[in-house]
Amino acid sequence: GDWTLVAPLVDASLPARIQALVEDPPPVTGSAQAGRTRWPWITALAAFGMLLLARPVHHLAEHALEALLRSMVGVPGLS
Repeated sequence: GDWTLVAPLVDASLPARIQALVEDPPPVTGSAQAGRTRWPWITALAAFGMLLLARPVHHLAEHALEALLRSMVGVPGLS
């Protein structure tokens, strides 16, 4: 009766997908393990680099904005 309309909407692979979610993941070996241990170091190095560059980039942007605003002084229509 009513199930004939609902049956095509039910995903037949749902039980298999649920089983895959609750099972333990396969062990990580080889190059995948090396990639996993490398990413935290790359992330830390990138964060440290950004911290080192933050001050010079800030001052560069500050001076560029100041130069732009000084160049706009006296331009008709802006005051």
